[in-house]
Amino acid sequence: MGLSHAEVGAVLAEKWELPDFLVGAIRAHHAAPTSSGTDETTTLAATCILANQLTRETHSGVGANETPDPELPSFVP
Repeated sequence: MGLSHAEVGAVLAEKWELPDFLVGAIRAHHAAPTSSGTDETTTLAATCILANQLTRETHSGVGANETPDPELPSFVP
């Protein structure tokens, strides 16, 4: 279909009328955050990226997602 699971998730979130910050975080959860993390979308997306990295490093979770995660910028603690 030419869509990533992040884009499919964002389309579904829009259809379900979820708040814009959730739609944006779903769409961006494999993209490097570009702002200082002060808005809800950036903070939630960075949290998802960090969670993905931690589960991979600790070999926990199902491991079904092979999409590489971006490096987190220095403003993400």
